[in-house]
Amino acid sequence: MPGNAVVALKDGNTVMWSWHIWVTDLDVSADNVDQVGSVRLMKSNLGWINGAATDTYDARSVRVRISQTIAGGESRQFTITSNGMTTLSTVGYNPYYQWGRKDPIPAGRVGYNRDLATSVQSAISNPLTFFHGTAPNQYNEPWDWYGYTYLGGGSGSIIGGPNAPFWNLWNSANTRQSEVDGTHNTSVVKTVYDPSPVGFKVPHPGAIPTNGTWSGTDKGYRLGEAFFPATGRINCQNTSGSLVDNGTRGFYWTASPGIASRISPGYEVWDVPGAISFEFTSYQTRQLERYRADAYPVRPMRDE
Repeated sequence: MPGNAVVALKDGNTVMWSWHIWVTDLDVSADNVDQVGSVRLMKSNLGWINGAATDTYDARSVRVRISQTIAGGESRQFTITSNGMTTLSTVGYNPYYQWGRKDPIPAGRVGYNRDLATSVQSAISNPLTFFHGTAPNQYNEPWDWYGYTYLGGGSGSIIGGPNAPFWNLWNSANTRQSEVDGTHNTSVVKTVYDPSPVGFKVPHPGAIPTNGTWSGTDKGYRLGEAFFPATGRINCQNTSGSLVDNGTRGFYWTASPGIASRISPGYEVWDVPGAISFEFTSYQTRQLERYRADAYPVRPMRDE
């Protein structure tokens, strides 16, 4: 049965690392890709599950054994069980990612951690929790999932200090706050936090041009051989953390960071941590610097 799962390695009750398991009937090998200009993209969104009129799946289980190969290493066995089910869908669906995090967040999140920014290690230990922070000022804006030191408001302000946000979580070659028109708009060096499978990586902004067309019938964006479904986003400013814009807007992360300017209620311009996204609707297509705490789909490109 197609689906997504996160399998975690624990030390006691603490998650030390986790892996995304994506079971799919699709051919998502690095040899089967969509050509968009000189870039080759995965045939589907990461974790994509096709919709169909009706799909029925029998109950099944599988035994998994994990063994250490070192001398005196231990071995553990466990069973994963899937209950039988019947699904009814017309489009399809995918998990979502906060920018720079390695683990997928399902549309029906396991946890929604409001008003709490977290460290990278804490995010790893809570892979299915949707985090976002509260800026240290009276306006309470949930810009990022990762804690940082904000160095004041006003035009041209920056984010930095001893707890500055990382800019290279999805591109180890990047050291800049913003990559708008930057050198890494056309190159990515894959990191351990990249959620893409072997042979793929999160794309750079230049991989997804904005000259495609909207399909009202299929509810998505066509670009060369590729189709991007409009599966919406999990909006960090929504107090419930629910999925929005499904079927009407598409949001896709790139590997490049950015500065997402925010106009405060007092009409100051604040520069806050962001990242470059590709977005489309039925009436416009563009690239914008968005808040990292938002959760968007990822469409990997071939790692070459």
